Amino acid sequence: MRDSISKNFNSKNVKELGKISCQFSFVIEKDGIFTDVKSIGKNESFNREIIRTIKGINVKWIPAQKDGRIVKYLFICPLTMFLR
Repeated sequence: MRDSISKNFNSKNVKELGKISCQFSFVIEKDGIFTDVKSIGKNESFNREIIRTIKGINVKWIPAQKDGRIVKYLFICPLTMFLR
């Protein structure tokens, strides 16, 4: 996922430079498709670019399992970048 983010992220869409952090999340559905992409952080342009970047990743995930049954899973990840 790190490679996909770095390849698809466009720093020109972010208004501020320097150290920027957020926490992004998405739901991995039972069929491996991800939905409900969100980003929380102080820099709104960075949040929008992370959401755009994550939505552009064309990957089907292996769904989570609990007690042998496939379940939806909320994936949460902190992210910090240094933009120049």
